[in-house]
Amino acid sequence: MAHFVESGWKRYKQLISDNPETSLSQDRIQKFLTVLQYAEVFLEMSAAKYWSETGRWVLIVAVHITKSILRLLLVWVNKAGIQPSPPLPALDREALIQTQYKTSTAKELNEFEENLETESESIKGSTYNLKRSGRLIRKLSAAPPMNFRSWKVPKEHGVLQDDNHNSRLAIYSPTLLSSQRMWAETLYITRPLAHLLSMYLFGANSWKPWLLSGGIDISSLCMMGDTENLNPHEKSEVKKRTVMLLYYLFRSPFYDQYSKMKILFALNMLAENIPVVGMILRPLIQYLPTWQRTYFYLWST
Repeated sequence: MAHFVESGWKRYKQLISDNPETSLSQDRIQKFLTVLQYAEVFLEMSAAKYWSETGRWVLIVAVHITKSILRLLLVWVNKAGIQPSPPLPALDREALIQTQYKTSTAKELNEFEENLETESESIKGSTYNLKRSGRLIRKLSAAPPMNFRSWKVPKEHGVLQDDNHNSRLAIYSPTLLSSQRMWAETLYITRPLAHLLSMYLFGANSWKPWLLSGGIDISSLCMMGDTENLNPHEKSEVKKRTVMLLYYLFRSPFYDQYSKMKILFALNMLAENIPVVGMILRPLIQYLPTWQRTYFYLWST
């Protein structure tokens, strides 16, 4: 088991290291933020159990201050672009194995072609052009073993490999944000602190924290502008933030005064009328109050 975990961690580090511009300090910050985000709900529930309600809110404030400072360092110092949530993606073992297999296969093909050129002087080249069409064809004598055949002409392997490598670097490299987008990202990062401060000043049941938080989220998205020049990961993050605006339907005081009864009515109606769906929705309805009261479930970034 220990060997399996160690092997998985090494592969994960190799996947993250695809971006050579990622510094050691940035990598450590991202790892810490990822672990903190996965553990924050457990920390909140533990603090509520052992340190009462006051200890719970102290921990929530401390966690958000820590996350905000580290994320601002990533944005302004490390120029890490738009910060995803969580900062490090989950390990996709299937995609990683496929990538490693393709890389090893390409290396063996290159070695085969190099050996073919050095060992056989009678072969002038591994390809030839058809007379009428001019199409480039691999010679039978230059064909690699069956399990490594890609049905490509030899010269294409290096080109395709370089193109794939460059495209991967382009995908993983963060976009250099403009000044407006930097401030938009700063607004989004500091939004939890503004919400907690307004809750302290006006009370948890006031509409001002809810309106302030929603206004900051919408302003941040508007300041981001067109996402055409962002990389795929950053585009996905902006879309995710847009969808996350639906969470305001579950956030108090809007949930308590408007959406609570409608959501519970809809869930109960589905649970009563659709037997199979009811087996899933009834536990969800029972857990909904706990989920709604847990701060990091609804307000975490």
